[in-house]
Amino acid sequence: MSTREPSAQSPNHRWLSYNAGAFLIGLSFGGFFDGILFHQILQWHGLLSSVDRPGFGDLRFRVMMDGIFHAGMYIVAVSGIYLFWIGLRSHPEGNIHPPGAMMLTGFGAWHVLDAIINHWLLGLHHIKEDQYWLLWDIMVFIAGVICMSIAIVVYRTQTKVRMRKRSRPIVMVLLATSVAGGAAAMPFGYGDNVIVAFDRGSSEASQMAAVSSVDGRLVWNDNENAVWIIEVPSKFKALTLYGKGALILGGTLAGAGCFSTSPPAMLEPWV
Repeated sequence: MSTREPSAQSPNHRWLSYNAGAFLIGLSFGGFFDGILFHQILQWHGLLSSVDRPGFGDLRFRVMMDGIFHAGMYIVAVSGIYLFWIGLRSHPEGNIHPPGAMMLTGFGAWHVLDAIINHWLLGLHHIKEDQYWLLWDIMVFIAGVICMSIAIVVYRTQTKVRMRKRSRPIVMVLLATSVAGGAAAMPFGYGDNVIVAFDRGSSEASQMAAVSSVDGRLVWNDNENAVWIIEVPSKFKALTLYGKGALILGGTLAGAGCFSTSPPAMLEPWV
């Protein structure tokens, strides 16, 4: 008696891969949105802004954790693109739900999960570290729920479309992911100040040479010459500091941007 092996191209498998991929892509976009808007442009918080334990105030450690966060979002995005591609390729030519609704579901889910886990259970940070932190957290949580609700309604009511050019959505998703992730390295912020961290082993002469190479002017530096605030005519030109051994922490009028929300006693060795 022969047994029939389950097909790897079964409809359930195709839909699971397609929808899971779209959901993970949306989830990663939610993370990139959080990191770019709240961490860097508005500079309201960092990943560990609310953590006041000894050793967690080191700027390099906090920047590294934000970097790990964005790297994790890249992993989620790549995983989503892979699953989405597999599901799309295995789907025969015909009608299929556009992926936008599932992506919006993932986008909203990020903000809901971030609020519940990172804000309220773990207490790593809040949307804005001020006296109204709970209000800000609830507002973003509600925004996430609204996104998911809209996505569910759209998914149930949208008309299926014929997917003829399978490569087009993948190219668009790859482009959007690259732009979102690349923006995370940009020195966004208010004003002309940029905060950079140099290797402790670098000489003051090499640090000054790096600052001069971007036509910068020293505004402030710490006692160890590790963290500098410099005024630059162009923040995009400041990106060349990466090639000179500097790590760009952000740019803001307030000094250390989202790191200015760190407890002063913890940042004393740095600011």
